[in-house]
Order: sequence, then structure tokens, then C-alpha cells
Amino acid sequence: MTEAVLGAQYRIASVYERDRELLEFFDKEGIRPGVHIGIEARNYDGTISVSVERRQIRPGTAATERVWVDAARGALSRPPDRPDLSAGARRNLACLKAKSV
Repeated sequence: MTEAVLGAQYRIASVYERDRELLEFFDKEGIRPGVHIGIEARNYDGTISVSVERRQIRPGTAATERVWVDAARGALSRPPDRPDLSAGARRNLACLKAKSV
């Protein structure tokens, strides 16, 4: 997401799945594979204002570096050698939620 263009619309392709706290943050904020987002602003403090599910959030650089997106019109915006982790991320999140219940 860090290379996303201001004003553009994207679909989240995958998220980093090896950090439980980060996965929980993503889930709480609605950042998950398949969700459409808009890049609203690049802020002076290094955060990005992102519209997610009709609301705006400001994730920091550590979080935005671990979200890979596809442009809404199909252009790739994540490193091509990065494997798509969306299925694994969903499995890990489901396991984490089941363990915390």
C-alpha cells in the first residue's frame, strides 16, 4: 500500500500474516483481502489516510508496508515476487480468533 497513488481505488490482495497483533489490528480496521480501499491523503507524519468501508483510517508505515493491493482496474501494485498470502492470512486469522474465544 505504501506505493499506492493518491486518489486511487484499490482492492486488498494480501496482508502480512506472521504477526498476530498486526493481523488483529487489520481485522479491527476492516483491512482484509478482497476489501476495496481508497487512498485519500499522504500525511506529514508518514501515515496514509485510507477510506475503508465508508470510514477513514490512518495506518502507520509499519502497517501499510505489510498490505499489498491491486488497482481497482487490475494494475498490479505489489512486488511481483511476493506470494499471494490472502488464503493463508484468512486461515491464520480464523485460528487466532478461535484460540482467543
